[in-house]
Amino acid sequence: MAQVQEGRSQRALVIGGLGAIGGAVVRRLRDAGWECLVASRSPSADISLDVGDEASVVTASAASPPLDALVIATNLEPSASLSELTGRHAAAMFATHVTGPLLFIRSARHLLAKGSSIVFLSSPAAYRGSYDPCYAAAKGATIALARTLAKELAPDVRVNVLSPSIVEDSPVARKMTPDFRARHREASLLERTLSMDECAEAVCFLVSHPHVTGATLHLNGGEFLGA
Repeated sequence: MAQVQEGRSQRALVIGGLGAIGGAVVRRLRDAGWECLVASRSPSADISLDVGDEASVVTASAASPPLDALVIATNLEPSASLSELTGRHAAAMFATHVTGPLLFIRSARHLLAKGSSIVFLSSPAAYRGSYDPCYAAAKGATIALARTLAKELAPDVRVNVLSPSIVEDSPVARKMTPDFRARHREASLLERTLSMDECAEAVCFLVSHPHVTGATLHLNGGEFLGA
């Protein structure tokens, strides 16, 4: 377990930090005074990482400095129904949400400082399903993985999950038809969708709160009353 260097700012790594939600988390953490690094396949990332490639995962973990927080903001959008899915699609879905992040944590656990935090992103699809069965299954596996790691890494590292509803201005929301977006709003007890800033704020709460671990925070305005 890494030791926090006295006098340095807290440091976070956001895997998928160039995406819509990941980018919002990066900005929020930096505004709060964190040093925030981004891991992504993009050449502009601080650390090059392809979560679907085990060799890339190992190389990326070796390039990471000691961390106080790790946010897994990778995402592969639902795109294949049962009749459309392929083995390649299933493998990519699980590599993005489950296998890749797990392999990174296995390789980088010694970099996580005592009192640090890991946050995964899941979805209500883990509970109520999705037209893409691989997406729903991967998001459910994310929650099971986080609960297992919360036990494995306690008491030194906290592990939690944020399960947000449709986030306004996200790629998924922009692809929705107006009537589908309206159905989501009407299903919410608060009669509105989630903002990007609200989603990032919730991630930062889970990153920072010292007494929350093994939890799934449902952030959906009452659209789904999860367990």
